[in-house]
Parts: sequence; structure tokens; C-alpha cells
Amino acid sequence: TNAILAAACATEVLKTVTMCCAGMDNYMMYMGAEGIYTHTVKYEKDAECPVCSSGISLTISESKTLAELIDVVSAHASVKGNISAPSISCGSMNLYMHGPLEEATRPNLQRKVKDLIMTNKATLAINDKKLPRTLRLNLTIA
Repeated sequence: TNAILAAACATEVLKTVTMCCAGMDNYMMYMGAEGIYTHTVKYEKDAECPVCSSGISLTISESKTLAELIDVVSAHASVKGNISAPSISCGSMNLYMHGPLEEATRPNLQRKVKDLIMTNKATLAINDKKLPRTLRLNLTIA
């Protein structure tokens, strides 16, 4: 198996250096149980997908509170109602945590988002049990 993977890597290097043909795009599956068979697949990415894309971009006013931001994100078309009990963080700062830390972070819901993140642009991470992965929110405060 190591030799086959090394040969595939060497072939891709040769393709890149000589530009003799297009290289492998993003996925190769090797199935060696019943002989040597490889299959290369190009998976399409959905630019509107909130999980595998660069995230949702939103612009909000300076007066919006964290609770209002949660409502705006929950109503966003690409989320499709998959947020019911979110936890939101900005870098290493927990803005609101659902669950055991909810009592400690609940006062942040009434605070203005601008006062919490102290900048006009930030990337927030939103976690919810209904989401398959962390949702990235590219936030701009105008």
C-alpha cells in the first residue's frame, strides 16, 4: 500500500512539474482488496453551504444585541432553521454558551454585539446540535 501511495504522489509531482496533463483534483480512492483499482472523484462545493463554504457573511447595525444577532442568523436562508440552541464564540471568547455555561453567559444576550467583540469585523463560530459542523459567521458591524 505504501508503494502505491508513493507512486501516486510521484505521478502527481510529475504532472505538476511538466504540466503534461491535469492533476488530481481533490480526492482519490484506492481499493486494493480485489486487485488494484483507483477512482478519482471531483466533489463539487456549494458556495452557499454554511458548513463547507467560507461561511455566512452578515452586516448588522451597531445597535444589535447578541440575542437579535442569533435571531437574524436563525432566519438566514442558508441555515434553514437548523439553529435552535446555539453557542457562539469569537476566537477564544465565549459570547453565549448553551448548556452548563448558559447561566454565566446569559447576560451577554442583552449586550450589543459591538461591545462584546470590540471590533467592526470578526468571524464568529456558531455551534448547535442541529448543525453537522461549526458554522462560520463573517460579521461586519456598520
